Amino acid sequence: MDEELAALLAGAIGLAGAVLGAAVGGLASYRAAKRSAEVAARALAEQVAGQARYEQEQWVRQERRQVYGDINRAYAELAAALAALHTALSRRRPVQELVERVEERRLQLSVAVSPTAMLGPVEVHDAARALIGATDAFVAAYRELAVPPEAHEQAQPDAVRECVADRRADVHACLSNFSTACRNVLLRQGDS
Repeated sequence: MDEELAALLAGAIGLAGAVLGAAVGGLASYRAAKRSAEVAARALAEQVAGQARYEQEQWVRQERRQVYGDINRAYAELAAALAALHTALSRRRPVQELVERVEERRLQLSVAVSPTAMLGPVEVHDAARALIGATDAFVAAYRELAVPPEAHEQAQPDAVRECVADRRADVHACLSNFSTACRNVLLRQGDS
């Protein structure tokens, strides 16, 4: 009977060991699977976040290119209107319609600059605002040339022409600064 009891005990211990081994193995397998799932979920979340960042950066880059291009086109239209006004003034032709066109183009440039406040960055917005200030002063100087002085005012055409030349130089410097700021931002974005 001792042999039967020993065999029974050995069988029970073997069964308990097998059940315990299966439980421990199953628990270890469960933990490993859980850890793998967590790692995979984190990796997926990081990938999705990275993709979202990339897509947002791409959208901002595209919008900035559009806005910067709109500003350059608006400035080109203003410059063309100013050139037409300059030609009419030098040929002593009527200029009222041209003065109005210049004012419209100046306002269009101001409107084109406004999105730089939202899209930035600050260096481009500041350069764009400086360009607006310079073009406003340039247009005002041209307006002085275009609008004849009142009878009681003394005409100073040479002083006004000198002012126009100074304002033109200011505009060219501001346009150059704006272009440089845009180029720096777009090239820097391309590296990221």
